[in-house]
Amino acid sequence: MKRVLLLMVVVLMSATINCSAQSRRECAKQRDRVIQLGEEGRYEEAEIVIDSMLNIYPQNADMLHFKALYFIDNDDIASAIECYNIALDNLTRKNCINRALLLYFRAMLHKSQMDYDSAVRDCIQAIAHNKKSNVWLLCYILQTRAECYYYMGKYDMAESDLMQIVYMEDATEGVDYALSCLCDLYLEVGDYESMIEYAELVIQRGSEYKSNAYASLIMANLFLDDKHTAIDYAMDMVLDPDVEVNENTARGIFLEDLTYARSAIHKRIESDTENKYIYGHLEICKYVMDYDTMLILLTQLEDVYEREPMLRLLANCSIEAGRYEQAVTYITELIDAYSDHEYGYIMSRGDIYRYMGEYEKAIADIQHYMSLCPDDAYAYYTMGWCYQMMGDDAKAMEGYNKAISMDDTLSESYLSRGKYYLKVGDKESAKRDFERILQLDVEECGVLPRIYALTLLGRNEEALEHLDEMIKTMPYSYTGYYQAACIYALMGDVNQSLDNLRMALYYGFKSKEYICNDPDLDSIRHIDAFKSLMDEFFREVL
Repeated sequence: MKRVLLLMVVVLMSATINCSAQSRRECAKQRDRVIQLGEEGRYEEAEIVIDSMLNIYPQNADMLHFKALYFIDNDDIASAIECYNIALDNLTRKNCINRALLLYFRAMLHKSQMDYDSAVRDCIQAIAHNKKSNVWLLCYILQTRAECYYYMGKYDMAESDLMQIVYMEDATEGVDYALSCLCDLYLEVGDYESMIEYAELVIQRGSEYKSNAYASLIMANLFLDDKHTAIDYAMDMVLDPDVEVNENTARGIFLEDLTYARSAIHKRIESDTENKYIYGHLEICKYVMDYDTMLILLTQLEDVYEREPMLRLLANCSIEAGRYEQAVTYITELIDAYSDHEYGYIMSRGDIYRYMGEYEKAIADIQHYMSLCPDDAYAYYTMGWCYQMMGDDAKAMEGYNKAISMDDTLSESYLSRGKYYLKVGDKESAKRDFERILQLDVEECGVLPRIYALTLLGRNEEALEHLDEMIKTMPYSYTGYYQAACIYALMGDVNQSLDNLRMALYYGFKSKEYICNDPDLDSIRHIDAFKSLMDEFFREVL
């Protein structure tokens, strides 16, 4: 309601100035009161005044306009249109609001209902009744009519209206929007040359529609099969401080040609000798999964950040780059220097050791963490997992059981314990654990344990449906693809498992030891295609 009433105040104040300029009588006391109440945020009182006035003067155009705005705010478009119908039939010179403005508002409502013919008719009448001095209203009317023509497929007429705004004197407020709409129009009709011209103009003007202009430029060049130029524009977009970038969208564009994207960002970094765009370069490196370059850039910012957050950044980036020993060094410095957060860093180092396959070191850190935080059930599960990887099933079960006794909603423990039961042939106990996972709130336990449970219960079709949904939510993350590789391996689908493992490696999964030790991949680990895949992605390590 607040948004609509503020618009109402602006509109009526503008109309009031027009009335004064034409020596019309002063607005009625109650009309001024409604405006004041709106400005003060006293909306319910304003509506009472409006209703009271309409009871006395049911055909008062000003009050009908006020009432229409309330109907709009409550999504009652039909009632709002009826208000404007009555107001237009009863408008007099004594009213503050004018006919052009009423027709414009009714056109907007018809457009919102996709009644484009009626909206266009209202716009034509509004233009006829609009005063030449009221340029801002003419811009809005032309914008609305152009949008209707666009949705009606009358692109030439839409273009004509938008061009009229662009070349109209004193139309500063509407020009940027009109240029942005022209970009959409030319993109729709395939006139990429014109689209590129106007999109670049939008960016040069520094308008608020730069995001749309960048998107248009990227799409046009992709349609023209010029992926490299599209990637260049995407990088410009990321480096523009006034544009908010969607990570998945940007990453998807860069992955059109990852080799070129990495080469392009390296050239940009080399030319930026003063590190003017270093933060944007960091973002792009993250999108193209060039963590080695990110580490170099981060070291150039060590004087900017405080030591603790910088060490965290360096550690996380080292993990993503597969430099686990280096990550351990950073985490160890955090443990030694920042005792207030020591317990969290100790557990983090334990997780890194797990990815390195250093299970004894991981257990040592986990046990140290548990001495500081003895009530953390997840720590007992993690310790059990490490013992399982070392082949000590008794201690693994001890950890899983302890975790479940502390938190009977910890799905990971049920999953790992159920897998152990399957291993030793206790199918009934395994089934109970997997079914327990399906009983848990998916919002709390996560979708992944549910997918595994469905798979291990033989409900593959359901599992794959959830798996596809999970990957769609993070299409450029290695996590979903790695888990898909494990799921398909458990199902015995070797080809799908290998395809998804390739995707996980392509998107940056770096832990060779984890892959080589994960029991979920046992069914594919000894075939030649698996060995070739590992050699391809870990050749430098080997």
